[in-house]
Amino acid sequence: MASSLKVHQVVDDLFRMWGIEKACATTLSVKERAISDLNAAMQTLWSYSKNVDFWTRTTEVVTVPANSGSILLSDDIQNVITPCRTQEDNRPLAPLHSIDELENFSTYYLGGLSHSEATGIPTSFYVSRGNQSGDDPARCTLHLAPTPLVDTAVKIDVIKECPRYEWSDYDSNTSIPIPHQYGESILLPIARYRSSSYLLFYSLQSPPPLLPHSTLPLSQLPATHPTPPSPKT
Repeated sequence: MASSLKVHQVVDDLFRMWGIEKACATTLSVKERAISDLNAAMQTLWSYSKNVDFWTRTTEVVTVPANSGSILLSDDIQNVITPCRTQEDNRPLAPLHSIDELENFSTYYLGGLSHSEATGIPTSFYVSRGNQSGDDPARCTLHLAPTPLVDTAVKIDVIKECPRYEWSDYDSNTSIPIPHQYGESILLPIARYRSSSYLLFYSLQSPPPLLPHSTLPLSQLPATHPTPPSPKT
């Protein structure tokens, strides 16, 4: 079974481009540059993979506290996509499309009743995104309406943020969470292109040839995307 690339495999590949055989034989600044090039390559792949980002999606369970109506989601969640379902009975919640619908939910949908007069069983949800505290200041908040009167667990489908690596990920054999068919064909060429701007690359007498542009490997995304072809018409 094919396995995904590891952080140390990509970094070691960049080291070889710079004429470095072993990580222990270089300095902290060189290590930081290699990790930076890997992070930049990952962010480039993430930004071009909007229509084939199945590997970034997962289902999570979050509990909205009673009488609060909202919960701040974790830093690594980029966005929430439908559906949103209650965990207890798998009941789907209807999406609200604006903050106005959320703030005036009782007026629009409950005949003018206040939240305290409603049953307290959520029927809808809304996701707001804004500047919050945490490692990543751009975070999502999940709102339920009407405000639940008891702690309410819901299942949400989310898109995860692109991971950001540090040197400790090299030592801990961290896996890179992309499909294996995107590793050598797309991620590595982008990382190599970025690393070619480093002074150690130009200090080599015969630097290896590279693709002419960092985004060229990204043209292979549709070809490697495991979606059945459209039926013939």
